[in-house]
Amino acid sequence: MKYLIFSLILITFVHCGIFVKNTDISQITFPLIVEKEIKIEGKIIDELKEYSDRIYFATQEGFLYCFDPVEKRIIWKFNAEEETLTVPFIGKEYIYFVTKNSLFCINRNTGKLKWKEKLSATQNIYFSEVNGYFYMAFDKKIQFRRSENGEVLKEYKIKSQVNSQIIIWENGLIFLSRDGEIYFIERNGNIKHLIKKIPEVITSNLFRDEEYLYFGSNNYFYCYNLRKRKLKWKIRTGGSIIGFPVVDEKRIYFICSNNVIFCMNKRGGDILWWKSIPSRVPFQLSYGKNLLLVSTLENELLAFDKRDGKEIGKFKILKKVLNTNPLPEISEIFIGVFDPQTEHSKLFILKKKIAVKLIADKSSPQKIGEEIVFKANAVGLNKPKFEFYIKSEEMNSFVVVQELSFNNVFSWFPEKEGNYIIKVIAKDKENKVENSINFSIKK
Repeated sequence: MKYLIFSLILITFVHCGIFVKNTDISQITFPLIVEKEIKIEGKIIDELKEYSDRIYFATQEGFLYCFDPVEKRIIWKFNAEEETLTVPFIGKEYIYFVTKNSLFCINRNTGKLKWKEKLSATQNIYFSEVNGYFYMAFDKKIQFRRSENGEVLKEYKIKSQVNSQIIIWENGLIFLSRDGEIYFIERNGNIKHLIKKIPEVITSNLFRDEEYLYFGSNNYFYCYNLRKRKLKWKIRTGGSIIGFPVVDEKRIYFICSNNVIFCMNKRGGDILWWKSIPSRVPFQLSYGKNLLLVSTLENELLAFDKRDGKEIGKFKILKKVLNTNPLPEISEIFIGVFDPQTEHSKLFILKKKIAVKLIADKSSPQKIGEEIVFKANAVGLNKPKFEFYIKSEEMNSFVVVQELSFNNVFSWFPEKEGNYIIKVIAKDKENKVENSINFSIKK
């Protein structure tokens, strides 16, 4: 029976690790503004998760949410009526999470309860899912269950508690135990050390990208080739890894407990750049096309250029507590915040601030014939062009005085007294914004 189970589940599997959507068509630029606030009942537990163009998250008070980032609305909400202990695991058809007294399985599309069962309260629970089945690790055992009804098909007992998610790899299971060792369960159920001769205790979660397993100790970050069963490279970090690394096509990004972000060549192990930041980062990193997003304990959302680590933006959360990872979606960022006064969370939808400011080098009023220089400064636009207009009290409409160009400066020599409005329109390929100021001319 155990051979049959492995044969069934190892045909296809869910990639174990952190899934971060690579928004290759990202249009996110700074500065940012809050476009919309969605009220959430209770305090969001640590993480927003994305799967199949939906965002999922849970609150401590027992609510599970499914949110549509395109329509910007809650699709469904499930109330477990018990305190939630774990971040939900999002599977292909079902969502699994644990409350104070129960294990829940929820239909991912409808939000309806599929099944639940009693379970002693514990926060150290890890899930993995494969083709209609799922693994569940807690206490000193790993259970292999049927997704549709929770039936336990196989149970593995181990000497020390599981301390990481379960990595499914070809002919077995990989996991980190509480004693800081990485183990491998073979098809026949035998449990062996996967990696030996690591002098430090493994402190990070495990992450797999194709045949490479990544993990960290309190001083080093490792890349292990699972197919060849040998260490590929290691680098010194000076701190233990927080959360999961995130990867794109060529690079791997992670943050350490010493508040240093590393960007590395994920195959060769070369450090491409590193960046020290002033505050702890307790949440998962996220990235868009050209930027890496970081939530800090200082209630700041930071953005760094993925290529060189240069800081390219910052957004400060005011009067609320930042309490989730950021999720980028093309031209917007979704992030959870907590309001201590109401004891509820909000899902913030952030978008780039698009504006143009028009200033004059001289104050109003000025004399006839005096040169007045107007300068326009735009934010949130990509390579903006500017067009200047003028209108007097006697005119019915604005007249173009400087046609659309990259020149953001307009020089005016007024020839007649009166009250005027000087207007500028700034635009790029996708956006258009305008501003104006009043100006008086006297003899």
